[in-house]
Amino acid sequence: MSNNRAGRSNSTRRRARKTWILNTFGNGNTVFCNWCKKRLTFTTLTIDRYPIPGARGGRYREDNIVPACKSCNNKLDDHSS
Repeated sequence: MSNNRAGRSNSTRRRARKTWILNTFGNGNTVFCNWCKKRLTFTTLTIDRYPIPGARGGRYREDNIVPACKSCNNKLDDHSS
């Protein structure tokens, strides 16, 4: 059984990841969900581990994270199956 929270780290690192996502995939203030294309802000943004999901050992690394809205992140548990 995998532990999906193993790579989450602390809140400072989560904030840094969200800021990186906003700057890399968006304009620094908003970004679009990788799945449904909904516009997201720092408050509404969640980070999805893709292409390797956490259930399959995916880590929170720059080459394995994409922006996602909460709805898509919750319902699309395993995007790579």
